[in-house]
Amino acid sequence: MKSEWIDAILAVEKTRSFTRSAEILYCAQSAVTRMVQSAEEELGIQIFSRQSKKSSVELTADGNRIMPFIRACGQSNSALADAARFIQSKSVTLCWSAHMFNSYSKVTLLEKFYEENPNIVLKINYSSTYGCFKALKSGEADAMISSIVYRIRDGVPKLDFGDDIKITVLAERSVYLAIGEYYKPKNKDSFTIADLQSYTFITHRDSLDTLKIGEDERPIYFQEACKANGFTPKLLYVGNPEDIKDIIALQGRGVYLSTAPEKLRHTPGICYIPITDAGFKVEYYMLSMKDNQNKALEKLEKAAVPLFEEDQ
Repeated sequence: MKSEWIDAILAVEKTRSFTRSAEILYCAQSAVTRMVQSAEEELGIQIFSRQSKKSSVELTADGNRIMPFIRACGQSNSALADAARFIQSKSVTLCWSAHMFNSYSKVTLLEKFYEENPNIVLKINYSSTYGCFKALKSGEADAMISSIVYRIRDGVPKLDFGDDIKITVLAERSVYLAIGEYYKPKNKDSFTIADLQSYTFITHRDSLDTLKIGEDERPIYFQEACKANGFTPKLLYVGNPEDIKDIIALQGRGVYLSTAPEKLRHTPGICYIPITDAGFKVEYYMLSMKDNQNKALEKLEKAAVPLFEEDQ
């Protein structure tokens, strides 16, 4: 059945008038009548009763039975049209690490992006660092965001992911201590490494760390800083990064070294305190394929940079 026939039937059902239906559809009344009749002939039933004594058009018994199916067809046509508009519209897909960002981070970036680019669709997918890089190389993602931790004394390392990869630096950030709000020392606005002797440092291992992208060197650098201050830190490794939040906020069993941007982090029950002498920092960057011609990438970079920059 033609889509215009469905539109005509739905209009007549709504208005109970061929004349008013013609006004809605911006066509002649005879055209509406002809489309409805064509649909009835194809279906082999009469949908509307056209008794001249009645002022409005009524559904027949067969019409009442078949209308739910016609409405469904109309909704399918509408959904198909929406899908076509979606495909034709501008869109950009970002992939980022599940252990680095949460749902609050996603909503914040979406709000910032749509505030500046209401006509571009931004899709954000979560994966491991390896999964993000794989999606980027396969074309499933236009960009990915990751990070690298480095010793301040060594300087920022040169990143090289191949000649076909474009690297955009978003920001450099200091290290913060994530600690449960109920377990935070009173009147403590910052920490030094020496202050952490009594705490257990919680971290996780990425099972897909064979690809040296965004490898988390925080545990190594943290242990170096602690040993330089005369003690060996207590470490607790967990398999699931999501468990870290519960261990810190609810159980108060330890602390976590966080480099998450202030504007993209919000975890109930956890506060973030700067470490003044950590000795290492983190650099966030965005990767994209050099041959990707998607113009929306530039707008994504523009929206992301202010969210990653460190508050002064």
